[in-house]
Amino acid sequence: MARSKRSPVERAAFLALSAALIVGAWICIHRAAYPVTEPYQFPVTTDSPEWAELAEAGLARNACRLPAGLAEQMTSEALLETALDYPYVSSILAFSDPVQGFWSNAKYNDALAGLVTRPDAEEVVARALAAPAEAGEDPLRGVYLETFCAWLPELSRMAGV
Repeated sequence: MARSKRSPVERAAFLALSAALIVGAWICIHRAAYPVTEPYQFPVTTDSPEWAELAEAGLARNACRLPAGLAEQMTSEALLETALDYPYVSSILAFSDPVQGFWSNAKYNDALAGLVTRPDAEEVVARALAAPAEAGEDPLRGVYLETFCAWLPELSRMAGV
């Protein structure tokens, strides 16, 4: 049985279709790598009625942990916003050694711990720092971002990124 030769137009169409499928698959894979684009909404915050009870019992930090595996699914931007919304984020400033403050916070702040492992973390923090402040925003947000910006390169290096 003789094979029929494909015309140049058929070959070009086949190559174009193949290329389109490859590009489409690449886009889907990379989009799916971080499907969670919104910051995590902590179930309890310092404004919650149950906060005082949890804090008194020493359970507030554990109540602010991210669900297992969520940090790995979040975009770097969502991780940053979640790290900034973490109810104990101010503890990062409680140490005279900023690296110790950062790691002490990251021990419980799963979003911050995840952020330092991202290759684009410095860029994401720099963009957030350059963005104008929004009305009603935490007045310390800029201080936290500056702290992240200053120490992120060293911390990322320490995390092996």
